[in-house]
Amino acid sequence: MDEKKLGYDWGAFTGLSLEKDHDSARIIEELKKMPEVTECYYITGNYTLYIKIIARNHEHMRQLLYEKIDNIPGIAKTDSLIELGCAFKRNIIFQP
Repeated sequence: MDEKKLGYDWGAFTGLSLEKDHDSARIIEELKKMPEVTECYYITGNYTLYIKIIARNHEHMRQLLYEKIDNIPGIAKTDSLIELGCAFKRNIIFQP
């Protein structure tokens, strides 16, 4: 799907640090309620979860990050990188 054609011009990748990692299932359920959160991954390193967010504009992105996601109980910190465009995206091709 091309989000830009639907009016979502902004994208961000956001790492989520949790207060307690065992809260991840509850936090994931809260993230699923937000249609702008399009992907969520468990990762290793500094964050417990890594999400992809799409937004209509910078104000919408600010609201998502600071008024919604940052206010989910159990999230200690977020760290976002703004997406400037996709160089390529593909599915793996199985070759026997």
